[in-house]
Amino acid sequence: MTLDIAVQRMADELLRVPPFDLLSLDHRVALAAHIRLGVYEALDVLPHEEVREVVYVLTRGGVLMRSEPKQEEVLQAPLVLSLRGLRMNETQHWEVIFTEDSMVLELPVAELTYLSSHLPEFSEALSGVIGL
Repeated sequence: MTLDIAVQRMADELLRVPPFDLLSLDHRVALAAHIRLGVYEALDVLPHEEVREVVYVLTRGGVLMRSEPKQEEVLQAPLVLSLRGLRMNETQHWEVIFTEDSMVLELPVAELTYLSSHLPEFSEALSGVIGL
């Protein structure tokens, strides 16, 4: 598979996940060029890093999120997840466990911030999902 085909496939995957469905094909392709693809098996744990400068877009599969104090939430794709944003309420201790085989697109926060600065409608929709 060539790089162009891989980028196009990731741009197509983004189309399935709100708010990325608001983006034009050109914007999705530009964003997809910066994506890192992750494939996780059931019971894999998302690596915990103090500051993670990516947003996770779960396009297939599901996760169990645990955070302190004792909260658990099962989430299914499609899902946009920032481990430093609204969903985590700035929680310091968290764990994300995949409940089934999953495909995850890792998008750099810097790219999303840049795109949001040029597209107000996308910016508003994205901040409703994850507070960047």
